[in-house]
Amino acid sequence: MANSLRAVQSRINSTKSTAQITKAMYMVSQSKVKKAEKTYKSYMDFMQRIASMVSELLDNEMEDVHPLLKPREVKKTAYFIITSDRGLAGSYNSSLFKELDEKIKEEHANDNDFVTAAVGKQGFAYLKRKNYPLYQDSATFVRDDVMFVDIVPLAKNLLIYI
Repeated sequence: MANSLRAVQSRINSTKSTAQITKAMYMVSQSKVKKAEKTYKSYMDFMQRIASMVSELLDNEMEDVHPLLKPREVKKTAYFIITSDRGLAGSYNSSLFKELDEKIKEEHANDNDFVTAAVGKQGFAYLKRKNYPLYQDSATFVRDDVMFVDIVPLAKNLLIYI
């Protein structure tokens, strides 16, 4: 009976310990969510100003301002996906992959009509596994706080490629 009492006490202590760890993990994730929300809200004003500027440019028919604003024939479509580097965002990644597959199936008859690129190891691995035409030879990695300068080289090369 003493052994079973010790085993029960040990299980109780183990469960309490697991509950403490779970609570700590929950508090850390709450902190990260609040930080992400704060970052998102700080970009909202910037995004609204950019959207109004682009809208104004397009409304004023200033197509000779930049070559990307001129109407042209679409020769090739680029699909650029941003995924996680680790497998911790499974539902996000899988939803993105599913949407990409559906879009490619309905829009393109063969692989010569499009090219794909990915930021994040998971996305690059998926594109390679599906044998989609890849723009890059390796995955593009960025830090957690993505900055515009991290993406500029990839974007410039992609614009030249297409």
